[in-house]
Amino acid sequence: MKVTELNDCIVCGGPLSPVFYRVTVQQEIIDATAMRQVAGLAVLFNGNMALATAFAPSDNVSTTLQTEAANMCQDCYLNSGVAAVLFDEMRARSTDSE
Repeated sequence: MKVTELNDCIVCGGPLSPVFYRVTVQQEIIDATAMRQVAGLAVLFNGNMALATAFAPSDNVSTTLQTEAANMCQDCYLNSGVAAVLFDEMRARSTDSE
């Protein structure tokens, strides 16, 4: 991160502490053609998505339209509820994969 990107906290407007969070939000759009190609190959491979993505012309089925990033101080991040939601989601994903 460059010095010019060290802006104040987006929530409270206060200065950043030595430990802070960089929150990035991306807007994506699904590439319908790429999605159909992968789905069609999955049908040919009896539902095997691993083979379908390996043989598809592109396994990237979305395109980033815009990206926004902002800094949050540790207090605002922990008190905003964002951390709780993210940690719960990560925990759920890790238990689903086990």
